[in-house]
Amino acid sequence: MARNNYPTIMDPNELAQIETQIAEYNNLLDKLDEKSGSSKVEGFGRNESPRCQLENYLDITWCYHEFAVEGIVLNHLEIKSALDDRIISDSSLIPHYEDVRAYYYGIKRIRQDRTRKRLTVTINTIKELHEIITVAGDTKSHSYRKEIPLHRQYAHDFSPPEKIPYRMRKLGEWLQSAAFRKLPPLMQGASVHNKLMGIFPWPKNSGSLARLVMNQILVHSGYPPIMIPSVERQTYYDNIQSDLIHDSDVRMVNFLSETLVNYLNTVIKKLSTPGI
Repeated sequence: MARNNYPTIMDPNELAQIETQIAEYNNLLDKLDEKSGSSKVEGFGRNESPRCQLENYLDITWCYHEFAVEGIVLNHLEIKSALDDRIISDSSLIPHYEDVRAYYYGIKRIRQDRTRKRLTVTINTIKELHEIITVAGDTKSHSYRKEIPLHRQYAHDFSPPEKIPYRMRKLGEWLQSAAFRKLPPLMQGASVHNKLMGIFPWPKNSGSLARLVMNQILVHSGYPPIMIPSVERQTYYDNIQSDLIHDSDVRMVNFLSETLVNYLNTVIKKLSTPGI
């Protein structure tokens, strides 16, 4: 699984431009904390700081796109209802609501992890994150996959069940290697994502887990989370399959870079607008 000579697939100039934008983005978020009074971000209480309100809004958007990528379409109101203990939800939606709440807790966990001086991603921390986003009581969903599902969202090949423990162990070794530590955050995130998608360890939430671990690495490195747009769902699936076939992360890195730049351009423009 580990590669002795990992190819440099990001143009240094492109990476420098992205990091400049990220620095501008973070500077604008810091300025939000300096503002007093109420925020114009809709849908949240006025007692929170403007930055917290913005992040809460973005986290709901994150949940929306995450579930849409998995084939579950919920609108923003339904997601907000799932996260509000004061709202009595339609009983037919409760299963989805529980999943939304669990994934939201996972998002909050990685936002908390960004304050750590050092982030160490191990198989144990990956398992812990999977347990957070997988609804309690479904114990079989916390165990490694025992079969290859016949009907599934993703078209790429999954690791045979008997090879999952070995491949997860090799992934853990690679995560502690100097080769991994030397990679830029985007390449770390893309590669961990692809490896987890290729193994697809659990019968439930393996895809969501792979994207969350990817973002755990990015957020700790000062990047904003990369939300896979629901409209890019098929492109995202195709990139996974192509990368795994060619034992490469090129397409995923390029896809994530484009998605990140589009996000940064949109949010920086909005935060730079007078009155926001």
